[in-house]
Amino acid sequence: MVATNDFIKDFIDQSLILTNDEKDRIGKEEMKKLFNAQFPDKHLNIQQLISNLRDKGVKYHTKYRHNNLQGCFICVKLKDQTEQHDNPLEHGIEHVDMSVDCEKEYQNEINKLKNEIICLKKLLVDNVTTRLSEFIVQAQELKLKLEKTQRLYETIQTSFMEQTKQVRQQRVEIQNDNEIDVVDDFDDVEKINDEITDLFNF
Repeated sequence: MVATNDFIKDFIDQSLILTNDEKDRIGKEEMKKLFNAQFPDKHLNIQQLISNLRDKGVKYHTKYRHNNLQGCFICVKLKDQTEQHDNPLEHGIEHVDMSVDCEKEYQNEINKLKNEIICLKKLLVDNVTTRLSEFIVQAQELKLKLEKTQRLYETIQTSFMEQTKQVRQQRVEIQNDNEIDVVDDFDDVEKINDEITDLFNF
């Protein structure tokens, strides 16, 4: 009887779902066929099957009908085909439902990936912010150098133009005093001035 009950428990775990709804019914003949298909070596008649299933908490009512046949199991329904295990090698082995553990594992993996994405986003923002700050500092330093160079250019140009003006004036005075033609070499001076201007023109 103990061995039979073990098979009954396996049968329930593998093929049946217990509910609280009396509309969920399985006929006794249908239950017998299902049991024989899974355990062909267990030769139980209908009364023995009813008795053993009752012992395991499966309700049976003699006056209730299912598919127009009187006498059926109530508050029970068949598992989906995908949930049944018909492999003979698994008979006698208690079925362990891993769906809950798998769901937790998947959820943990999803949470782990979400945290990694958040860390990557933060790292990216921090990196971009750092690079941008460095670029701003370099741009400010370059601007200061350009302003300093511009001021230097303006100082040199002003000084050069003043000296050129003085030289021109002195030449004119010498020419007027001696009443002679002085060779005009100011073309070279202006050329130098143009070269200086180009040098500082960025």
